[in-house]
Amino acid sequence: MPKYLSPARICALALLIFACLPGMALRVIPSSATVQENATQLFMANRLSTWTTTCGTITSAGLFTAPLFPATCTVTAKAIHGGGTETASVKVVSPISITPATANTYALGKQQFSANMAVTWATSCGAIDSSGLFAAASTAGSCTITATASSGTAYTAKATITVSIIHYTTFQGSNTHTGANTREFVLAPSNVNSTTFGLAWSMPLDSGIWSQPLYMNALTINGAAHNVVFVTTAQDSVYAIDAETGVLLWHRSFLSTGVTAPTGTQMQSSMNPVGIVGTPVIDPATRTMYVVPLTSESNGTLIIHRLHAIDVTTGLDKANSPVAFNAPGFSDIKQMNRAALLLANNRVYAAFGGIADRPPYQGFLFSFDTSTLAQVASFGDEPNETSSGGGGIWMSAMAPTVDPSGNIYVTSGNGLSDGINNFGQSVIKLTPNLDVLDHFTPYDNVAQSNADLDLGAGGLLEVPDQPGPYAHELIVCGKATPIYVLNRDNLGGTGTTSDNIIQRLDGQLSTQTGTWRDSGEPCFSTSTFWNQGVYFVANHDVMKVFSLSTTTGLLSSSPVSQGSFIYTWPGAFTTISANGNTHGIVWTYESTSGTLRATDAMDVSKELFVGSVSPSSKWSVPTVINGHVFVESANRIYAFASK
Repeated sequence: MPKYLSPARICALALLIFACLPGMALRVIPSSATVQENATQLFMANRLSTWTTTCGTITSAGLFTAPLFPATCTVTAKAIHGGGTETASVKVVSPISITPATANTYALGKQQFSANMAVTWATSCGAIDSSGLFAAASTAGSCTITATASSGTAYTAKATITVSIIHYTTFQGSNTHTGANTREFVLAPSNVNSTTFGLAWSMPLDSGIWSQPLYMNALTINGAAHNVVFVTTAQDSVYAIDAETGVLLWHRSFLSTGVTAPTGTQMQSSMNPVGIVGTPVIDPATRTMYVVPLTSESNGTLIIHRLHAIDVTTGLDKANSPVAFNAPGFSDIKQMNRAALLLANNRVYAAFGGIADRPPYQGFLFSFDTSTLAQVASFGDEPNETSSGGGGIWMSAMAPTVDPSGNIYVTSGNGLSDGINNFGQSVIKLTPNLDVLDHFTPYDNVAQSNADLDLGAGGLLEVPDQPGPYAHELIVCGKATPIYVLNRDNLGGTGTTSDNIIQRLDGQLSTQTGTWRDSGEPCFSTSTFWNQGVYFVANHDVMKVFSLSTTTGLLSSSPVSQGSFIYTWPGAFTTISANGNTHGIVWTYESTSGTLRATDAMDVSKELFVGSVSPSSKWSVPTVINGHVFVESANRIYAFASK
């Protein structure tokens, strides 16, 4: 007999001694174990038993041999006399470690896998090469990656990658306009720098670009799947471009003999020409783009906007397309579709402001049925203003916002406001049928309007539902200095000596004044939201982040983070890319320097990347999707990606 018995052996002997006791319950030791692939583990029972296992093998003596793949096996002992069964669980682990063990990517995307030893690679869907580079197919799904040891024992290990279809089909990526794409699986602060990230391609187009690029993932065109970026121009063109290579897939012009894009002289505008200037919207389910060209026809005697529904795979019009806009007081030559289109409630919505403030004009919002393209409703925000005009709905190119009930929100420019029929200088809440439900007008709106301080120079950020006293918040700022935090369940109407709202935060944006354009007028853009932070880049100001309290529903009284780079007129739209609540990056375009800028969203004093494009007289909104950043400037589209 050995001089020393381990506790495990003592227990085993005890089991054998007590096996003869009547009524003894069947027991297996160990009750659980972790075993490497192809390794062994001895199991024992306190009564004579037969042995089986759901994977691997086991002898009549209870010696288990693990399979050559990771698994959880169940070992079962069945008593030979007196009946009864008992089980043990075996976790089989591989000596191969795959990095990453789980991953996400987009259709047609790539993901590099690696292992801690020499292996061969296989995948259940998509493709993977000998180096472990996985290439996703054009469909969504979950793929199992298998690594098998190249020599010796054929150990295996598995990893999982989820492939998603990820589009960017509306202004700022969603109808709430948070400005954050939280499904960016490629770009992170660690890999966005001048060494690993840069310009992939650029393409000149036929005129200036005033809209945000849109994007569809794994769209089949001419029999092949492509990631496609869509761009419109003021020359009334739509371009579909392969997002990876910059190769033109198709080009649609809405011009023909006798049909031209209106000139700046015709429209009395600094823009020249004045064709498509509002961002389209795409319905990925029907593969339809809705877009509004403005054309000059009949030797310049007819200036007209038309809503087109075109097939995103060809650029050709669909049934019932195009249609014109019709409402009392609406005049095509005095209105501009600067705001982006909105797709909601099975309708497409198009907003209009004035052009060069040519009176009379007002703000209009139209809705069209997506199945028939019939105009269903229209709303004019200043029907009683017939001489000077006002209340334009332009929002510095942003789209209307929609809540989960389908209600529509817009901001309007300076003008007449009575809270009954006229809603200039206001935030307006409308039903899907464009009936007014509620409004907010600053108590000092008359002074603001007289000074041309459009509230409607900024769009509306719909904050994700909050746990505090105000579940449903909107945030807006315009040319006047305050940031307004509103309760979308009760916008507040028009106050007498103060605003009946959640919060009015003064004096935090564009605090310096000077000789630059619109000095002291902060917002020609919409703020963005990520991780309870609200991001602003105001006119001639640095990037600033305010925190939104989950307890009070109020913004911090001053920035919790700010940059040092000063953005000139008109400031910038911010676009945020992130993987959920991590890897946040703020992307902006600065017009005077003509630069694409990437900033760490957790600390906006840390600039990650500055890339040169070209200067422009207006703002541009970067589109960040699936490892790419698309930005337009003047008449060229630029694509940035990992090198």
